[in-house]
Amino acid sequence: MANDVTAFIPELRSARVQKLREKMLVAKAICSFEEQAGLTFWDRVHRPVWPDFVVNTYVRNVDVTLQDVIAEDEYLDIDRSKEVSFYIDLLDSKQSKYDIEMEAVKKATYQIKNEMDAYIFSLTIGATYSSDAEDAGWTAGVPYTPVPATVVQFIENSKAKLRSADVEDDREWYYVVTPKMIGAIAQTFIASGFNNADSVLKNGFKGDAFGLKIYESTNLLHTQVFTAATLANTNTLVVAGVTFTFLTTLGTTAGNVALGATDTTAVAAVAALINTPQTTTATGVALSAANIVLLKKAGITATAAAGVLTLSGRGSFAWVGTVTTFPTGTLVAHTEMGRMGATDMVVQMNPMVQKNKDPKKTGYNWIIVDLYGAKKFQEGKDRTLDAKILG
Repeated sequence: MANDVTAFIPELRSARVQKLREKMLVAKAICSFEEQAGLTFWDRVHRPVWPDFVVNTYVRNVDVTLQDVIAEDEYLDIDRSKEVSFYIDLLDSKQSKYDIEMEAVKKATYQIKNEMDAYIFSLTIGATYSSDAEDAGWTAGVPYTPVPATVVQFIENSKAKLRSADVEDDREWYYVVTPKMIGAIAQTFIASGFNNADSVLKNGFKGDAFGLKIYESTNLLHTQVFTAATLANTNTLVVAGVTFTFLTTLGTTAGNVALGATDTTAVAAVAALINTPQTTTATGVALSAANIVLLKKAGITATAAAGVLTLSGRGSFAWVGTVTTFPTGTLVAHTEMGRMGATDMVVQMNPMVQKNKDPKKTGYNWIIVDLYGAKKFQEGKDRTLDAKILG
């Protein structure tokens, strides 16, 4: 027998599309928006810095020395605008079981908000104060490794640096950390109920501990610094799944980087390609569209100086290089501690959805765009600390 009854067996379409993983967005919860209402039309807000006078001893009948009154200008520009755009055909929309337009707009809006969140935490590195493993009784100059035995010491010593700098407690203080750090903290409080109910997990809020509002984020700035050690032909560096190959003859393969005469020139070339991956130059071949997406999703940027390459990413990222020429380094997570409102943010336009009829097709072009600016003024830098931990 050769029965075939597949034509009688229906297939089921789920009532919903799959939910993609989305990060808990935290940055807005700790920012100040005091300038937002006054910047409906303008594109820059100025906030001058008053001079810092010193107190001298007054001597009778002797002329005082007049101190200069010099105000320095700082300003925040509303100059960041990001977009996600796509086209959906009317026939596809009509015949689809799912609301394609709604799902696409929802995901695009989230991605733009996620970029905002990550940008706020890229400013952590500008904090006036910092802490590292030394504040847990370990070696100075290396990131702290979160472990329950020393996490209290690390956090309290980090707080002490801000208290010693006269940071006010008129507002609550916060600490934004990685999942690894949350794990170490939670283990020290597990018996006393630190793990709050799910109802308080809004915006990544995890609870109160050590006199701080604790938030968890996977958008914190992560950096990796390594010094090239005599790069050679065909050596590779893989960042966030994207391969860069150093060659004496550049060729035309995507991701190729000119080796150049020195490590300094080679490292500068790979940094340039990471920052402008869509452009082919004399020192680098543009990446494929798929690999450009990988770098963008990880938020990877690079700087280079004298053979030293610094990679920065939006949260933790993976890398691997030819061991002899790219010695293993340490991924550093820049967790942020400070007084609420230390970072100023102005959102002139939250992600706005624009639907445009395509003149030569049945469907519509969708554009989701925002407009905002953010800055740590000097007063904000002086009220935050970059707590460097193992990424």
